[in-house]
Amino acid sequence: MAIQLLVDTFSFTLAAMSLGDPCQPGSYLWVTCSSDDTPRITEINLHGYSLVGVNLPDFSAMDALEKIDLGANILLGGEFPDFLANFPKLKVLYLVGTSIYGTVPMSLKKRLDNKTLQLMLPATGLCFSDEAVCPAQTETGTGTRNSPGTDGETSPGTVEETSTTNSFTPTRTKSSKKKTVPIALGTGIPIFVIFWAVVGFLAINHQKGKAAAAAGKTNGNLQDLEGAAENILPDDQGVNTDRQTHPTV
Repeated sequence: MAIQLLVDTFSFTLAAMSLGDPCQPGSYLWVTCSSDDTPRITEINLHGYSLVGVNLPDFSAMDALEKIDLGANILLGGEFPDFLANFPKLKVLYLVGTSIYGTVPMSLKKRLDNKTLQLMLPATGLCFSDEAVCPAQTETGTGTRNSPGTDGETSPGTVEETSTTNSFTPTRTKSSKKKTVPIALGTGIPIFVIFWAVVGFLAINHQKGKAAAAAGKTNGNLQDLEGAAENILPDDQGVNTDRQTHPTV
């Protein structure tokens, strides 16, 4: 089954909660099925499931899907998978909060323009194109995006988009690096000044300490000399006294 591809790819997260028949109540908590006599999977909701990977497996065989929500999985990346344009009944595709990048098929853009699809994408250098590489663009994406079915909840790590209608055009974002350099310089200059001030302060204290030690050593030498002189003088005086008391006959 195509759904097993997802379970195998993200087994660390999904294996324990994906047992039995996907459409049996309580078996696959992240799956919604139709109520037909032969149930079909109509929704995949893996929003915030901590998915990790660089490539989504091709599960386009699940052609009854109407909603795919893989949002708020920042470690889910890789190039935009073209097979996401192959779901004929898809009404909602939510990828905000992922690290998916690259080109989005123009067929999804047409469905977006026709208002048959709600397409919500991350601001990670995506563009609408059938080419292999996005053309150079100067615009930057702005605004707030809310997950479909959530009451104004914003997915973490994404640019917010005020419109919840299907009017988002993915573009490259280039503004972040421009703000980094002034901030780095602004914080680096004070640190540089403080560093050299501390070095100067320590150097002055070191010189003062050496001077004090030298002065102390000099004072000690003088005291030693004075003590030696005091020890010598009494002996000399004794000799002179003896000479005066016992004159030579």
